[in-house]
Amino acid sequence: MPPAAPASPASRALPFADSSGSGAWIDLSSPLETRFVPGAFTPSDWLTADFYNPHPVLLQLKLSFLPSADSARVGEIIFGLYPRVRARLRIPASALAQGAWLLPREGALLKPMCGGDVIRPEELTLLRLGLLAGPGDDSSLWATPFTISPTEPPLLDRAEAAHPVLLDALGQNATGDWPGRTADETTLIARLRADLARADSAAYPEHWTRWGGSASLRFPATGWFRTHHDGRRWWLVDPEGGAFWSTGPCCASPLVEAATGGLEHLLAWAPPAKDPAWAEARLHRASGTFRGPGINHLAANLLRAFGPADWRAAWRRLAAAALRRQRFNTIANWSDLELGRESRIPYTRPLRDLSSLTVPKLFRDFPDVHHPGFPAACAVWAEQLQTTRDDPAFLGYFICNEPTWAISKNCPAAGMLVNAAPGAPGRRAFTEWLRARHATDAALAAAWGEPSASFARVAEGDWSTPPASPAFVADAELFSGLMAARLFDILGAACRAVDPHHLNLGARFAHLPASWMRDAFGSFDVFSFNSYSKRPRAAAAEISALLQKPVLIGEWHFGATDAGHPAAALETVATQADRGLAYRRYLEAHAAEPWCVGAHWFTLYDQSALGRFDGEPYNCGFYDVCHREHAELGAAARASHERLYAVAAGEERPAELPPARHLPRLSL
Repeated sequence: MPPAAPASPASRALPFADSSGSGAWIDLSSPLETRFVPGAFTPSDWLTADFYNPHPVLLQLKLSFLPSADSARVGEIIFGLYPRVRARLRIPASALAQGAWLLPREGALLKPMCGGDVIRPEELTLLRLGLLAGPGDDSSLWATPFTISPTEPPLLDRAEAAHPVLLDALGQNATGDWPGRTADETTLIARLRADLARADSAAYPEHWTRWGGSASLRFPATGWFRTHHDGRRWWLVDPEGGAFWSTGPCCASPLVEAATGGLEHLLAWAPPAKDPAWAEARLHRASGTFRGPGINHLAANLLRAFGPADWRAAWRRLAAAALRRQRFNTIANWSDLELGRESRIPYTRPLRDLSSLTVPKLFRDFPDVHHPGFPAACAVWAEQLQTTRDDPAFLGYFICNEPTWAISKNCPAAGMLVNAAPGAPGRRAFTEWLRARHATDAALAAAWGEPSASFARVAEGDWSTPPASPAFVADAELFSGLMAARLFDILGAACRAVDPHHLNLGARFAHLPASWMRDAFGSFDVFSFNSYSKRPRAAAAEISALLQKPVLIGEWHFGATDAGHPAAALETVATQADRGLAYRRYLEAHAAEPWCVGAHWFTLYDQSALGRFDGEPYNCGFYDVCHREHAELGAAARASHERLYAVAAGEERPAELPPARHLPRLSL
């Protein structure tokens, strides 16, 4: 690790003793490097270091893995550090194969994400550590040197911290204060009960249909939601024929999860372990990347106000009233299905992860679409739609969410060479496709610039890294496009066989997808992607024109750090008032776009100030953990939603508003 940083505004006091004496304060105003002897890092090793972030907000760091200082191939792991709590980074060498996007959140170590190129562990000669997000005026932190361990390093099970308590009993940040913070349990209960007493008075405006569509702009009704192009623009159409533009929050459910593993000693309160009255507030992920304990503080607060028998029904009344008052007409992804069924507010649903398909995976969550059992697995998987197939309030389903194979720098065909089992049906199908293009092993090796390339090696052999030549990339992307089309076509047909009525809303890509996969979306009724931006993306209009389909924004939001969170959001603004301005400008600009039929905000509630399962601790909600509305944002949403159909129909222009004060991103 490099030499100590010079003095900076950050506190130099550590809340723990550096027993090894190896740690140092470092300055990441420019990246710092650590060198290794080639071969020192082996495929069975771990890389580890401890960190301490002295700032009141999180830091996001990028650790780059290079075979040499001038290498064009770079692997990376991006991770966050919670404020003022000791954290330990533990990276297995296997992570450099890029077979997984996310590694576990561990205590104050937040959302480790793998990306970049595949690097063989024994190639590693250089680590480069840089700062991606932080307070802006100070780049210092404390760290120990990176070390290589032949065995798994121990977790920090009781991480030391500058503050004795990080969350108060209500789940709020205990390390600061802000306007609107709920003072105590008595105040919480009184407000929630008063909100429930007036919940049933909430209603949509008279110029909307009962579904939240336009009562004045009509198209032929089918009894189900559908898409329509009126010659000028795309619309959704509600079951009664009203033009419909979809706006609503994701995660409309009574869940604000604090992942507490390794941090339990820093909480003011936890649900009593054996008391059944608090069972709904206790969380535990038993398996998977994010296994571990947690607390649902929102459920705990509702239990305090309404008791174990009535809290969930009370929440559904509160949530339906909140959505109607804010003029939301859609309950978006990852929400409580019963809320939609009971309230009759149109709702969407996510289908289970692609990883739940009962066939082997080729790369990350991409299933082996050439496996002989794949069509039957899709048919079984699609049966989940039976529960909503006959409900006209059900708008449609997202066939998957942010597939991690589409986030990688490597396309699925390249990724499967490194990660899929030898002889996998997908590898054999790739081999036969290549044979039709290149005919002989010699021709394949010459085209790829890879002397050891052969059809047998593609099907059965070991690839520690994929070839890097343009010819290989072209072949891999072309075949990946065919695999993606097969994936979505077979999945889509299976879903349509179970549910012929409702809209296939697409895959909610994390960003606009690469060109190699854009012929794969024929089974979608609507193309969806998540767009954390300040304004509409021109490329969305292009993909709508290419596909001849409308586009739905699956996620967007703006956050700030003035409401008790150590991070803002994927789009960062200065204050709650700026969140309101940014909301109006974004939503009305998208409503005016002829390709756009909706935008779904992420999320109804702020994330926990301690961070959810993967570590995200964002001020991204309309409501906080105590079900208190962020008033400036709520008022802005109501104002935009009231004029939504006039803007979408071209009768009014988006409102002329001052710009929001956008800040450098403070998120993971």
